Amino acid sequence: MPIKGISLKCVGEIGPDTDWGEALKGVEAVIHLAGVADTSGKTASIRRIHQVNAAGTEHLARCAAHAGVRRFVFISSIKVHGEACETTIRETDPLRPCSDYATSKMNAETAIWEISNTTGMEAVILRPAVVYGPGVKGGFFQLMSWIAKGMPLPLGAIQNRRSILFLDNLIEGIMNALTHASAAGKTFLVADPDALSTPELIRRLSNSLSVRARLYDVPVSLLRLLAVVCGRKKEWMSLTGSLWADTSKIQEEIGWRPTASVETGIQKTALWFQKAAGIIA
Repeated sequence: MPIKGISLKCVGEIGPDTDWGEALKGVEAVIHLAGVADTSGKTASIRRIHQVNAAGTEHLARCAAHAGVRRFVFISSIKVHGEACETTIRETDPLRPCSDYATSKMNAETAIWEISNTTGMEAVILRPAVVYGPGVKGGFFQLMSWIAKGMPLPLGAIQNRRSILFLDNLIEGIMNALTHASAAGKTFLVADPDALSTPELIRRLSNSLSVRARLYDVPVSLLRLLAVVCGRKKEWMSLTGSLWADTSKIQEEIGWRPTASVETGIQKTALWFQKAAGIIA
């Protein structure tokens, strides 16, 4: 359904050969969020991740600069810093991508800065934590499904801290990056105010879903061994490792502060999930 005041243009598959000519006519700013997050590990999927996320982004940025776009806002990922880190992450920390997805985002960032430096087009890069909210997919949706079904989760002994980001807060962050004069030429981490442990996230989701959290304490060393044996090391890192962002830079330099609390975000996400799953009308 068309949205009032919004003009939609279909450009087809995003890649190094996409025709952006018509879509960029008269455009002052671009917010680039589209990407591929397929982690199946298949060669075709890996190739597509890099074609869309890295080569496709570079091509769009070049076309935008050529079309006279003033500012280019790119949504990267906190995962360019890795899947886990035992200290708080800051924008100046080394980049250690551990997946093809994260590597493609890092390569896209590099290309955007090169284009910005040579053309004068303003660039802003946001590195959001894992985004959740109505419509969420991936691991966050899977976790809610397990909780709603009452599945026992052997994650009670985990002591970690992981940043997450409610969709409404991300949108506000994007708008600040788009309009604030001081945002140009900078990279910002974006996350909700509270970093939660995996057990705490499960408890909060369980409470919002009105079910009992079936958490059991299993030694983390045993979970690690099982993950390695089963070839699920990356999944283990995302559940047991810490990955939390210091968002002081974006707060101090362009005035962004998340207006929605983690509690509000989880409640709204759980309500959407219950309606989508037919648990409530």
